[in-house]
Amino acid sequence: MRTISIIEGIVNNPEQVLDSHLASLECDADGSCKSILVCQFHLQQYWLDSDVEPLLYVFYEINALRPVEKIRILLTDCCRAVEKVLAGTELDLDVLAKALDSPVISLGDAMPLSSVDIPKPWGQEIWYTGIEARGVSSVSDGVHQLKLPWLMAAAPRRLLGSHNSLVLLKILDPLPDEVYGDLYFELHEKKQEVYVVTHIDKAAWPDGVGKIRFGFDKEKLAGYKNTREYLADYQLAVNDYRLVREQIDKSIDKKRLEAGIDINVPIPVSQLKEWESQLPPDVQERECRLRQAMDEFTALKSLRVGDVVSVPLLTPHSLQHGVRTIEFQTPVYERKILSFGQKVLTQGGWDTAAALKLVKTETFGTEPFAVILNQQGLLVERIVNFDDFEVLRVRLSPGAIYSPSVHNAYCLVVVVVGELSVGEQRLVCEQASLLPSRFDKQLKAFNDQEVVFLLAIPK
Repeated sequence: MRTISIIEGIVNNPEQVLDSHLASLECDADGSCKSILVCQFHLQQYWLDSDVEPLLYVFYEINALRPVEKIRILLTDCCRAVEKVLAGTELDLDVLAKALDSPVISLGDAMPLSSVDIPKPWGQEIWYTGIEARGVSSVSDGVHQLKLPWLMAAAPRRLLGSHNSLVLLKILDPLPDEVYGDLYFELHEKKQEVYVVTHIDKAAWPDGVGKIRFGFDKEKLAGYKNTREYLADYQLAVNDYRLVREQIDKSIDKKRLEAGIDINVPIPVSQLKEWESQLPPDVQERECRLRQAMDEFTALKSLRVGDVVSVPLLTPHSLQHGVRTIEFQTPVYERKILSFGQKVLTQGGWDTAAALKLVKTETFGTEPFAVILNQQGLLVERIVNFDDFEVLRVRLSPGAIYSPSVHNAYCLVVVVVGELSVGEQRLVCEQASLLPSRFDKQLKAFNDQEVVFLLAIPK
């Protein structure tokens, strides 16, 4: 027999209310428990510079056989529509979800992640777990979407275990255009990140070998008495380039304003090129010459599809044009930009002087990945081991299975090659899913092809 419990007033911790409800729930003779719990709470939108806290309704549908917990959840901010439904006698979560254009999410199953595209001057980022003012990622039932922070607020422990934030999973998708598709040359003090190359654009790199600007040129550095003098000359080269960069950016900003375009939004590279072609030839020549002189101090590292790049803290780096990667990173926003081949849109200038006080000039070779498990049809390697999370690369042959082994934590899974069965779901290349802390299903190849996927696990 199913019961409906509606909590009056606004609650502070909806999952705590759910726990109390489960503890008091009476089961049938066979141990089955069926109930719907409804409550309201204010959502703290920590990712926005605003005190507005929207009111949400949360529906928990319990259909479990103790001690196994099975809960589906529906969230909405359409309070008037919900109040009309609650005034009636029938409450069907699927019917309500259809009326609200909202998904019903099972808290024990894999949750496909719905990405959000973030335009950048060099291309775009595709966020799977991003929660910022610039964009908020969602989970999906294949038709409708539910914002991740809504779900995290309604069931944080069941979703994340003992953790309170998600590792940031995204794709870096730079344009194939040289210079305009190169990312910022930057370093991080706290943010740890790892890239896995998924595509090299042949228009940019005909031989299939892309690049990442990574640290400083060892041979050039060896010609100096010490690192301090080397970095001083690099600083001078950056300063020279910055002057011509600022001159060009001011000219382009004028053209933006004349065209009615905000000076701090990305615009098509074709438009930028057209405007820059109208600059005096000596300015164009000086920009190219000084940029090359600046870049001669840095090193380029070759990249092929499947390569893994773990970026050490304080190491300046810049993924180059036409190299698409999956990225896992600590969910913090901090960086220091040493240089950029076009205008920086998200801050007022570069941080070269501050960065060079912190920078590491030495780089180290890549060590072999730690093999966690190697048995017939299954290879599990740890490709990165950061302070707050690790990333595993899993290769599954047809017929082999893999069960994520975590304790009180979630996992993020994203496919690199092939197709992956995740419970009842199927993921293809660059599709991702959140495996909640109570996920207990097996992962396996969907068809007769090998599948390669990545798992990020917080510590």
